[in-house]
Amino acid sequence: MEFIKSNFQGFPGSVSRVTGWVWFGLVLFFCASCAIPSVELDRQQVLDGADESYQEQKAKANDMACAYFYFLWGKTAENNQRFDEALEAYEKALLCDEQSQHVSRKLAILLVKLNRREQAAKLFENIVGSNPENTEDRVFLAKLYASMGRTDEAVAIYQDLLEIKEDHDILLMLGTLYAQNKEYDKAQNILNRLVQLEGDSYLAHYYLARLYRELQYFDKAAASYEIALELNWSERLALEIAEFYENQHEQEKAIALYRQIVDEDDANELIRTRLVNLYLSLEQDDKALAELLVLKDLLPESHSVDITISRIFLVQEKYDEAIELLLGALQEFPELDAGHYLLGLAYFRKGEMEKAGKQLETIDPDANVYEDSIQLQARILKDSDNLDGAIQLLEEIIGDTSTRKPSFIILLATIYKEKEEIDRGLEVYERGMELFPDNLNLLYSYGIYLEKAGKQEQAMATMQQVLDLEPDNAAALNYVGYTWADKDVHLDKAFEYIRRAVDLMPEDGYIRDSLGWVYFKMGDVDQAIIELERALELVESDPVIHEHLGDAYLQKGEDKKALSDYEKAYEIYEEEDKKAIVQEKIDSLKARGTR
Repeated sequence: MEFIKSNFQGFPGSVSRVTGWVWFGLVLFFCASCAIPSVELDRQQVLDGADESYQEQKAKANDMACAYFYFLWGKTAENNQRFDEALEAYEKALLCDEQSQHVSRKLAILLVKLNRREQAAKLFENIVGSNPENTEDRVFLAKLYASMGRTDEAVAIYQDLLEIKEDHDILLMLGTLYAQNKEYDKAQNILNRLVQLEGDSYLAHYYLARLYRELQYFDKAAASYEIALELNWSERLALEIAEFYENQHEQEKAIALYRQIVDEDDANELIRTRLVNLYLSLEQDDKALAELLVLKDLLPESHSVDITISRIFLVQEKYDEAIELLLGALQEFPELDAGHYLLGLAYFRKGEMEKAGKQLETIDPDANVYEDSIQLQARILKDSDNLDGAIQLLEEIIGDTSTRKPSFIILLATIYKEKEEIDRGLEVYERGMELFPDNLNLLYSYGIYLEKAGKQEQAMATMQQVLDLEPDNAAALNYVGYTWADKDVHLDKAFEYIRRAVDLMPEDGYIRDSLGWVYFKMGDVDQAIIELERALELVESDPVIHEHLGDAYLQKGEDKKALSDYEKAYEIYEEEDKKAIVQEKIDSLKARGTR
């Protein structure tokens, strides 16, 4: 045995193991019986001076046997995930037979597995150079180039192959490559060629949809997605398209696809959860509740389902049902803070304040619902005409470093304002700014409080501080811009601020009102009316917007419309001083007769 070991130390892998030698013996046995080209020559061939001598053919056959042996060794090692051993064996096989493209190909593919792509590319370049007619090798080389970032070389190969034949797979790979490199026009052209060549290509329509999404051609993306889904329905694709529709705020289309998925997979918890969220966003509470009841059967131990169902019951004012459900959940999960909060809220809505308070007091300061629970406790005390009790509660919590929050400071100042103790409220805010100097919500609320307290210069300075911390704070931009416009000062800058605020929050009716008002102040009445009417579409019952629109109509000479909006503003205003101002405008119009 020692003699055998010493003569085979050059073989790859550890050959000292018994199992290795058994395997080696088997390889020799099978190699001996393999169909190796015969080395026996016709005597006359030798005598007649054949092109290859007997010795040359014999050497060639020995080389092939050697190559075959190492090839088998490498293949077995590769199959057993011994890649370094396989690499060594394939390299030795090539030393035996340098012209073997099959061994070269196996070696190149193994090098790709080992992430040695430069070496793999050189091998494949030689293979393709030796046999350029082999399309598969050229495609593999193109893919390899693409993975290495050598995009131009990959594209060149695909284009050369397309000159030979417009192949489905090559068009698809080239189109995908263009898309990955953000050459969208080229990608679109290639994929459209593919659709024209083969209209029922699922992948062509799918990648076109992805491409159109990237280009933000959402209608085209939707059309391509629908064709792809029709050609090859799958849950994965239906889910992707449903998510696309959700992002486009086309909830009904998303719901239709999710319903298809649950029709195929009735127990799909993820999709039913998404359906719940969509139904809730559309305020279709009954449909959301139906899905939740299915989820409750699928997830009998999930308290989150009970919590969501109880929230719907609260929205539907089914307080007894909510209480019964929450009591059951808390019996099983007594540590569930969200359950205690919702139960407290249900009791509060029913007017059972003592029971509500007991539930809220159990909530730990580390709980996510802690802030909500404190605010509700303060609300209960306020509604019970116990403002001093609410103040005491909040003062104690703010005085403790482990429980104080900016929202509690805002609430405490608001309660002082309700007690008409404005200065005490200002003191609370000043204390809060020392504790949370960079809190934007607190700073903005402080500015509004200063405004209500008649300290407009300080309010404006505070709002500018907000913008120093967050230049794109839409609320602060709107406040500063509207204040300037209302005073007929800095109108150009006021327009700039409000325009930025609208861009940040285009669906906010109050900011849209500010834009209409600044247009009015700048003398562009027609544009003012457009923006103010849009503001009323977003916020139907705001008296200020009605008054502004009345002013714009009056300036335009449309007295009847102006009178109508003034009268609506008067009905909605609660403050007597504001009602009086609008009444003067109404009286003036009626006195001169509307046109």
